Amino acid sequence: MGSPKSCYRNPSRTIYSHGGQNLIKVADCIMGSGKSQAAITFINENADRKFIYITPYLEEATRIRNGCPTASFIEPSDKLSQFHFSKSEHSAFLISQGRNITSTHSLFRHYTPAMLDSIRANKYTLIVDESLDVMTEANYSSEDIRVLEEAGYITKDENGVLTGTGKEYKNGALRDLV
Repeated sequence: MGSPKSCYRNPSRTIYSHGGQNLIKVADCIMGSGKSQAAITFINENADRKFIYITPYLEEATRIRNGCPTASFIEPSDKLSQFHFSKSEHSAFLISQGRNITSTHSLFRHYTPAMLDSIRANKYTLIVDESLDVMTEANYSSEDIRVLEEAGYITKDENGVLTGTGKEYKNGALRDLV
């Protein structure tokens, strides 16, 4: 394995290209090797781009915001009445405005298909710090699913895949499903 500096200088390899563009890059280096610092440097050197930085921890989201002052990162808030005290709604607004966002894996899991479309349309660079669990095992009844579907919290496609709609569901027993 290389030194921390070697990962910092060349932290990524392309794993997916399309139309001559490198669309997905992976920085696969050991902890403490400089991946986050490389991301901060990349963001600071590319101030003309739009970024969404997703990390497991709020403290790291704050570190990115503070480390990239010219990027003017915003951490979505659940304290704003105009967004119904919803980080998801605040995130959707920030994305629609083309603002740079730093947030957590937990919030990212609640992005709706419309939000993801807006990320593409606004040509964001998405940086995901640490691996993101994209599927989780759930132990709920078909009745639980039906109730959430009928209330507009989730949709189910023809293959039975459930997707959250982004409708806020706070403090309920089924919040992990929404």
